Formats: sequence, structure tokens, C-alpha cells
Amino acid sequence: PISDPNTGALYYMNSGDIWTVGYDGEGARAMTTGGGISSLGLSDDGNSLTFLRNGTLNVLNLRANNFPTVAVTFRADWLRDV
Repeated sequence: PISDPNTGALYYMNSGDIWTVGYDGEGARAMTTGGGISSLGLSDDGNSLTFLRNGTLNVLNLRANNFPTVAVTFRADWLRDV
């Protein structure tokens, strides 16, 4: 589990989804559905969780209602030196 330094909540993975529970073990609830989640991490500022869902990096906003999740995409533009 990962501990939130701002709220004391714990975040953990169960059956491929992210769950949260209070530090006292009360109020467990799913934050995601659909499975496929791995590599759970907490951002340095404690405001979001990062995770992989089916190989794609995602960020979950812990401070917004309903924990919105955004898939992170990368694009590399480069020119070849000749």
C-alpha cells in the first residue's frame, strides 16, 4: 500500500483496480473499475496517483471529485543530423 502524506489514506491494488481505505482500515472503496492496473505510485506533491493500465501511463487526480483519470501520451519529434 501507498500512504497519502496529506490525508493519511492508503491506496492499494486489488483485482487489477485501485482501492483506498482510511488509515484506520475503515471505508474501503474502489477508485477505478475495469482492471488492468499495475505499477501504482504517488506523485511527489501527493495530489495524484500514477499507474499503468494495460501498458499506458495514467494519472489519477486525488483532489478532484470522482478521481478523474487522464491517459498520458508522449510524442517525440526529431530531425536526423546528416
